[in-house]
Amino acid sequence: MSSLDRIAVNLIDEGHSEMVRSILSEVVSLLERWVKKGEPGQLDLKSLPLSAADSQLLEKALGRGEVTVSMDVMGNSQMIETAFSGVWYVIHRDDQDQVIVKQIEVVDIPAIIFPQPSEVLSALGRLKLEVDKIHNN
Repeated sequence: MSSLDRIAVNLIDEGHSEMVRSILSEVVSLLERWVKKGEPGQLDLKSLPLSAADSQLLEKALGRGEVTVSMDVMGNSQMIETAFSGVWYVIHRDDQDQVIVKQIEVVDIPAIIFPQPSEVLSALGRLKLEVDKIHNN
């Protein structure tokens, strides 16, 4: 066995790389629209016929940024910043850990991260109760 036999080679056929090129071109268009018009956009990856090799190539091309947000509400959700500001992977799983949403969002921060006004109002009430408990002890 020569030393060349020990080198791992991942082959990606032309169809797969074309799919990834198309996705990346769409992400560029979405990012341009967001920069120029302030319009966020998204691309549903789950609806596309992505192979494992496609997904791997796409993840490599977009890289990882500095921020990852995880939420556990009716299943696990992750918002992962790519190496390109404003471009996020958003993945939602159900309570059986099945991926139900996998998309790329182009926006400053994915909307799901922001609390609903009713949640903030409820939190305010609970926090006031906690403060009252501390003051009364």
